[in-house]
Amino acid sequence: MNEIGVWYVLRSVLRVLFVLSNNIYCIPTYGVWMFLLLPLLHFNPALYWCVEGYAFRALLLMVAAWGWTAGYRYYEVGEDMSSCCDQECLVLANHQSTGDVPSLMAAFQNKTTVLDDIMWIMDRMFKYTNFGFVSWVHGDFFIQAGKDTRRSELNRLVDHMLNVYCTRKRKWIVLFPEGGFLRKRKESSQRYAKKNDLPVLEHVTIPRIGAFHAIVNTLHPNRVRAKDSIDKVEPLKWIIDVTIGYPKGEPIGLDSLICMLGEPKDVHLHYRRFPIEDVPLNENDMMSWLCDRFNEKEVLLKEFYRTGSFPVLPNANGRLLDAPHPVVFDNGYIVVMHLVFLLSSLFHWWLLSWLYALLWPF
Repeated sequence: MNEIGVWYVLRSVLRVLFVLSNNIYCIPTYGVWMFLLLPLLHFNPALYWCVEGYAFRALLLMVAAWGWTAGYRYYEVGEDMSSCCDQECLVLANHQSTGDVPSLMAAFQNKTTVLDDIMWIMDRMFKYTNFGFVSWVHGDFFIQAGKDTRRSELNRLVDHMLNVYCTRKRKWIVLFPEGGFLRKRKESSQRYAKKNDLPVLEHVTIPRIGAFHAIVNTLHPNRVRAKDSIDKVEPLKWIIDVTIGYPKGEPIGLDSLICMLGEPKDVHLHYRRFPIEDVPLNENDMMSWLCDRFNEKEVLLKEFYRTGSFPVLPNANGRLLDAPHPVVFDNGYIVVMHLVFLLSSLFHWWLLSWLYALLWPF
């Protein structure tokens, strides 16, 4: 192995060690702080969830920064979303790889308090990962896929919307309607399309209506107004359609972000938004509306892979960005957050050691 090969291997090993240590000194101290502040949850729940949201955003910044420090750059195109950052929105994104979530985290990290008040909907398996505990405390929703559990899971999602999303004053909900990665669902999606005389999609798959219908049906303004017995339920204002594009249609994965595998890429995120009133409440009409959005994603991605840039689609409910807008990270702030988590971990280690010595002196 030549010197360059040795360096790449060493760099990957160092990156893995960095990410592992990052998890070790960030996640436990988040959990300890949330436990120590539990009395505040009783006396002032709003303040507790405000503090938790700030800590959650700092943790997502840690993850987003893995790509930034590995040389990946993120660009936003389409409509400017800044005017709806503090409004209730449902984000619909295409799903290609494990790099999609860090890409969204990166794009959202400089949008005021979006990451403080965000709610992710993810597969139940992620509940048992290293970040699962954090997501559980924050109030993200873990959904179990499958026909046998579909009805019970959607009922549980509705309850979660009312009892967690609304009571904690969350704003943005992130949903991947395809229900899985493109490479895993593409074949079955195309078979279904051919069987039912639907467009055969190459760059996205036919979306699933279940979770989308449950959320919209619960938080649509017409539904909320009809539920007079439910207090403090803010209806959705916007559907934000995000199309994630990777150069040459080659999505990045967490392994690339963590180990710095291959050359860094520029990730583009195309935004469109639709007033929630545009979404029909009839389930069949709603499915048609959702499929139209993914048919448009197909057009967007086809052009992006051909030319390297997204086309402009008619539907400007907000100001269009004049050019691709680079997502900029504050390196100084990242360093400060690392120091905060490190010092918090040291403080909690000292506190636990002191309690142990106090309770078991011998």
